[in-house]
Amino acid sequence: MYDLCKNNQRVAKLHLVKTAHRLGEPVIGVLDFSECNVPTYKISIFLESHESIESSVALRPAHHIMKVSKKTHSDFHSFCLDYERLSFSLPIPATASPEFQTTAGIKQIKNVK
Repeated sequence: MYDLCKNNQRVAKLHLVKTAHRLGEPVIGVLDFSECNVPTYKISIFLESHESIESSVALRPAHHIMKVSKKTHSDFHSFCLDYERLSFSLPIPATASPEFQTTAGIKQIKNVK
């Protein structure tokens, strides 16, 4: 369970069914708005990946590498005013590359934003 906050006030609680996934499986979760003081009108959730390269071998700054290597695999949008709970599913494409890391300090990172 994760608390989603804005200005140190809880907007929602995020419950992920599981934290490790395989290619082709969906990322399934529930947003709980029941104990929150800040109203939420709309949500947008993205499954993204980007590359990270150790600064000792990188030719460009880290923010530039992340910007050019960022890829959105799936997204979910919903209006949610007056909802107590909302479930979502973000499919992981079977054609996406799995998370990896090399000995040279290059790795791929996937995030739910």
